[in-house]
Amino acid sequence: MDKVMGLMRAFLPEFLLLVIAAVLLFLNVGTFEIDPYSEFFHIQSARESLFSGHFFLPVLNGHDYLIRAPFWTWIVIAFFKVLGVSLWAARMPAILCTLLSLVFTYLLTLELTQSRVSGLFAAAALLTTWGFFHGGSLATADSLATVIYLAFAWAMVQWQTLAARKTTIPLEMKVFSGGFGVLLGLLMLVKGTMPTLLLLIIAAGYLFLTQSTGLLRKLNFSLLIAPLAIIPLPWLISASIQSGNPGFIWNFLFTQPLNRIVGAGDWAQLKPDWVFYIKQLPQSALPYGLLIPAILLDSGSLSQRNNAQTPAWILWLLLWFGLGLTINSLTVFHETTRMLPFMPPIAVLAGYYLGLVAEHKAATSTYANTVVTYISLLMVGAVLFAMLIFQVIPSDYVTRYWHFPGLSVIESLTLGSHKIDLPEAFPIWKFWLIPGPFILLAGGFMLYLLQAERRLALTPATLVGTSLVFILFIKALYMPILYRPVPEHLARVINQQLKPQDGIVLYSLHPDIKRVLFYLDAKKLSQVRVVRHPEFIERQIAPQNGVIYGVIPEHQYFNDLRIADRAQLQVDQSDWKWDTGKLGELGKFLWIRQPRFDVMKSELLAFQTLPPASQQALRDVLATEAILSGQAATDDTPHHHRRRRH
Repeated sequence: MDKVMGLMRAFLPEFLLLVIAAVLLFLNVGTFEIDPYSEFFHIQSARESLFSGHFFLPVLNGHDYLIRAPFWTWIVIAFFKVLGVSLWAARMPAILCTLLSLVFTYLLTLELTQSRVSGLFAAAALLTTWGFFHGGSLATADSLATVIYLAFAWAMVQWQTLAARKTTIPLEMKVFSGGFGVLLGLLMLVKGTMPTLLLLIIAAGYLFLTQSTGLLRKLNFSLLIAPLAIIPLPWLISASIQSGNPGFIWNFLFTQPLNRIVGAGDWAQLKPDWVFYIKQLPQSALPYGLLIPAILLDSGSLSQRNNAQTPAWILWLLLWFGLGLTINSLTVFHETTRMLPFMPPIAVLAGYYLGLVAEHKAATSTYANTVVTYISLLMVGAVLFAMLIFQVIPSDYVTRYWHFPGLSVIESLTLGSHKIDLPEAFPIWKFWLIPGPFILLAGGFMLYLLQAERRLALTPATLVGTSLVFILFIKALYMPILYRPVPEHLARVINQQLKPQDGIVLYSLHPDIKRVLFYLDAKKLSQVRVVRHPEFIERQIAPQNGVIYGVIPEHQYFNDLRIADRAQLQVDQSDWKWDTGKLGELGKFLWIRQPRFDVMKSELLAFQTLPPASQQALRDVLATEAILSGQAATDDTPHHHRRRRH
């Protein structure tokens, strides 16, 4: 016990950072709805496989789910088995993987920089990078892939150091070779062929840039290749036999990865968007991603002054990030969390530079440029956030979803026996959001004072502290206020009407209706289908032994109904309107096209049972809904997610 306590005292900063990270991430678990594209199919497949008793070969909607590697589904099934089926249990393994990613980021930075301070800042920077913090909370396989990437990179740097010695211990080389093979084989079961190939290219890039390719002869390739082949092989053979598809192994290893890139096969209907991830970067890489150009310029200036070359591992980190961005951008199939394994190198660069400043190894004039950049970022963010709160978000935005004591909007004041009606509703809940801009302003002002006084040793702590407190504020207060569990509400109403072994068809022109499936009672339902195309619904329900539910987009249909009609739809009767009068000014300020704020509306959906008796009556109702929607009707389940029995 004394040794444990002594170890904790020796590594108290690291321990505190890990505790803070755990608190923030666990606060984040239930503050937002299911992501319908990144995590839904993972958790829905795990849920359905658990209830149907299919573990080794996961299923989705009654069919073999063979277009994703199964290991993450197995993990979620195990957590469902122990903790019960819930969104909290589904996201728990992702939270644990995110914490492990912070640990390996610290270890990797420590190995590259030999600076404990840099390692702490790198882990803190990764934690407070918006995209990683949010994406790492989603129940996706990318969170585990990030751990594998970091563990492989850290082990490779360790191995390169040992292998560079004149004499090496054969047992060490065998252990590292086998460990590399296990990580690669595990990655095959987590993400498939393409991410595994990318990891091998990143590893080869490190050896090339550090001029260590000659050390490859010290690897035991038999121990490396054996786990890579053995670990995924039992599942591949079993899936091929059980699905009745002799060509499944070739299809999974080679055909599917190629089809994801070029848009063929199950992904034939997807359109390429080569700037998808580039458009995500300004937001997802906040706040440290925007500082990387300034950091690189300053690092180059320092190297020139000291007549030193830029460390090879800096170029390797840029290769790691750039390769992931390029390959994922050129792939037709997109998910926002696919960039998670390629965000740690940005954090390592930021941590390395902040460590230089904290240890007084960076020139004052050089670092001032980066400080000015960050001050500007904080100040502009504070202004935009304040405009969003008081000019864009409507006063009744959280009506009937207020999570705190008291009313969200005050329309009158009572003084004794006198009642005073206010000329305009007073949104008292907006004052709960004021700490957001205040934190940004305070952080920017503090950095300005530190720069003016040249006390740069305190600047890294201010950078990390401001970002950390801001994320705590956003996730602990801001997101819970705006959380609307409408899909859970709809599923609860449907569950009350269902009978055991009912079949159900959900018809919707709203893509997020897929979230409803996760909350439906799996013990009652024999099968659930979601369709958007009216012509396909007859074949989905024939013979007609199921229950048909129509779900219509709120902002295109629900608001047009009279109050008396809304009461029959069994959903919240709030009328949602947006104050868009100031959007023109905001658009001019941002120098961008005015965004479609109707997309930001709540997912309030009208819900009713469609007439099952007459096929013609059903077609008439569906045709009317399609016209009201004002958009082309297509199959709701994306083509690349639809399963067919192989």
